[in-house]
Amino acid sequence: MGEAREDAVPTAPERTVQPGPSGARVLVVEAHGTFCLDLHVGMAAPLAEDQWEDLEACPPMGAGSARRLRELPGRQPVFLRWPGRWPEWFDHVDGTWVLADAASLRAVEGSRSRLDSEPKAGQPTAAPVATLRRRRVDDGRWPVWPVEYHERPQPNLALGLVLSAAQVESAVVDRFAIQPLGSARPSAMADIASEPTGVLLFSHYVWSTRGNLRISAAAKATNPCLISVHGGPNAPGYADDVDAFFHQNPHVDVVVHGEGEATLTEVLVRLGATGAPASDDPGRLACLQGVGGLSFRSESGAVVRGPKRSRIADLDHAPSPYLSGQFDELELAGTLAVVETNRGCPFGCTFCDWGSATRSRVRTFDLDRVIAEIDWLAQRDVEGIFVADANFGALDRDLPIAEAIAAARRRTGSPRQVVFTFAKDTAKLLIPIVDLFWEAGVEVDGNLALQTVDEHTLKIVRRKNLPRPEYERVRSQFRDRGLPLTSDIMLGLPGATFESMRADIQFCLDHEITPRAHRTVLLPNAPMSAPQHREEHGIVADRLQRTVSGRTFSAEDVAQVGNLHRLADAWDYYGIARLPLRFVARDHGLAEIDVLERVDELSRRHADRYPAIAWAAVGFTAWLVPPGSWEAFLAELGAWLVAECGIPDDAALRSVLAAQAAMLPSPGASFPRLVELDHDVVAWMSRHPEDPGGRSLPKLASYGPAVLEVHDDGRNDHLLVANRQSRAHSGRRLREVRRIYAPSWELTHPLARPRMLDVEQHAFRFAQ
Repeated sequence: MGEAREDAVPTAPERTVQPGPSGARVLVVEAHGTFCLDLHVGMAAPLAEDQWEDLEACPPMGAGSARRLRELPGRQPVFLRWPGRWPEWFDHVDGTWVLADAASLRAVEGSRSRLDSEPKAGQPTAAPVATLRRRRVDDGRWPVWPVEYHERPQPNLALGLVLSAAQVESAVVDRFAIQPLGSARPSAMADIASEPTGVLLFSHYVWSTRGNLRISAAAKATNPCLISVHGGPNAPGYADDVDAFFHQNPHVDVVVHGEGEATLTEVLVRLGATGAPASDDPGRLACLQGVGGLSFRSESGAVVRGPKRSRIADLDHAPSPYLSGQFDELELAGTLAVVETNRGCPFGCTFCDWGSATRSRVRTFDLDRVIAEIDWLAQRDVEGIFVADANFGALDRDLPIAEAIAAARRRTGSPRQVVFTFAKDTAKLLIPIVDLFWEAGVEVDGNLALQTVDEHTLKIVRRKNLPRPEYERVRSQFRDRGLPLTSDIMLGLPGATFESMRADIQFCLDHEITPRAHRTVLLPNAPMSAPQHREEHGIVADRLQRTVSGRTFSAEDVAQVGNLHRLADAWDYYGIARLPLRFVARDHGLAEIDVLERVDELSRRHADRYPAIAWAAVGFTAWLVPPGSWEAFLAELGAWLVAECGIPDDAALRSVLAAQAAMLPSPGASFPRLVELDHDVVAWMSRHPEDPGGRSLPKLASYGPAVLEVHDDGRNDHLLVANRQSRAHSGRRLREVRRIYAPSWELTHPLARPRMLDVEQHAFRFAQ
């Protein structure tokens, strides 16, 4: 809505500064403080005290601008350019840059620093640890703690599965008191470590390993009598890696390899029979000698490896953790729950170890059990269900599973979203499944995992994608239904080159697919992690086991492609410059990826000349703050395209820039927006799907005039305040900060891309 320009009370005249040359630095004020950002370097640092002192000499802001600056929503970061001695804020009401004095900046910073303690409206809060702390036992049994690396109430299916299996065995129940899931969160670990003894269980995934190891080390330092058992897909399996893991983590007692249900049960039976948890004997784990599927630390400190354990033949041997009460004490409303309908994967991608099941027979859980779990979760109002299958939609029975989810949504209103990984080599059931969800009002996070479109690289990593015509057919069907489509892209695969990784970005731009670009991680049990494979392809990894370089690509190649993905996030997928990118590519033959490369170079070498473009290249992804105003940014972008890229300064370019500005949110905007264009951008752009990546369609200049209508639909103000994920305060380079699950920033208009509503609505709830 519009805002009154001024109070009736006379005020001091505004001191305004008209737009002019700007320096290569800006200020951002947000919940963590005030940060000065060097646009050339892409690093943010808290404003130093001597800089604050200098700002005290700045002339005071006019009363109207000061009031508007201080009244900005508390969750909205504030952008200020800093071209001279003092920073300037863009007053959207007066449409000018005004000097921002120290008192106003202090007030804005103070209103944001208090937000850290505020609850996030609309988000579930973790159940109090006190209510889940422990099941008191006075019969001499030893506690078994399923340890979480975070405080969130998310149900940990992996821990639930192994505990459900263990509780079937009477010898385990007789000697151990299984503690409830959610009772061993980080905030409770000090109390747990003070217990005389117990068994700590950790389930490792890529995202949880560091947290698990930190908690395990702290607990064992407090109480060496605790027995720490570590398993999960990210627990190492190769012999040298296992030895290194034990050496680097002296607090680890046992590592479970592969599926853990049977192995953990046997571990607890052996420990219970010998009384090991009650002993401080360094040799107390000798009782695990010969147990299959694990390694343990011997009395001498040597690693003892048991025989390999076969995979579980009957997945239903152990009861469902959802149906057997493992999660009854957790408040699950609003959470994302994981459901496993099968295990295994018939493919042999070298980068993947899907549950230690590479090239394995697919085993299924009983269909009635799966449907009962879906109903159980829906009755507890979970926000979403993540189907943890390698290839959902590959089996005929996946269709009735999708029908059960859709029926639960219609009956209970839950789940509101479903996340799954589509089958890799067939789309036979994909559209029927998506249609079921769509018609029931279930939001689908459609992910067709490409990893790469380079045939040479796919051959090296033994990956089979959908044939490209089939992929494009799926893309078309998603577009017709108004649904977003995402795709995982892996950076740094063996055999990849700078050009092939660059081409992956352009493929996604051509087909309007949102890529989730990840650095390739050497999963501990994947074929790619085998020493001979790493040596063959010259793979160098960092301390997080992310590929840094290989025989066909350098560290600089990966870093530069990462920059291009970050730019594509901001400019195309967020939509802040999508139309100019398309216009330059389609009508003037300069591909989007070429433009983004030039922008990356500009931000490093010419940020002084084009500060708004540099901000949109470096800082926008970290803070999601417009560089003053979208109009100022797009005017600068237009000038750069004309001066540096040879694009004619004509009515077609001006139409594209005007349409792009109308599609983006701005403070105090009123709707609907009606923008007169010399050329019909909507009609021109709507033909893009006819020739993705091609250049055969009529140019924009051939279209007549039109009026573009843009609506709010409640998005304008929400988009301006939804972001609270700044990483600047951590000291990371802003060129490394990306959001792979980003919503679009476009308002509602005929050209708007389908949005990832699950992420967007989550952000909106956060902002309210």
